Amino acid sequence: MRHPNIVLYMGVSIDYQQQSCLYMITEFVSKGSLFDLLHQRKVVLDDSRIIKITQQIAVALLYLHSRQLYHCDLKSQNVLINDDWNVKLCDFGLSRY
Repeated sequence: MRHPNIVLYMGVSIDYQQQSCLYMITEFVSKGSLFDLLHQRKVVLDDSRIIKITQQIAVALLYLHSRQLYHCDLKSQNVLINDDWNVKLCDFGLSRY
């Protein structure tokens, strides 16, 4: 899936010393999760930034739902923010078609 509001999946790496260890490689999202910004770094968001974040989450969900994919684990820890304050949804482990 390629969408500006969904974290880009780039590939998988295998740890050959431990055959059961797989590592998923995704794009780096610099500011981290929305949860960390709000609770650990204590960033205060103004109304316009809150609206921008919620709109981008809604656009990402609309994209997923249009492809019959449902995230099923939407929470602030799965909402990543980049340097430009753009949202990237991540963690599709509980997703369902």
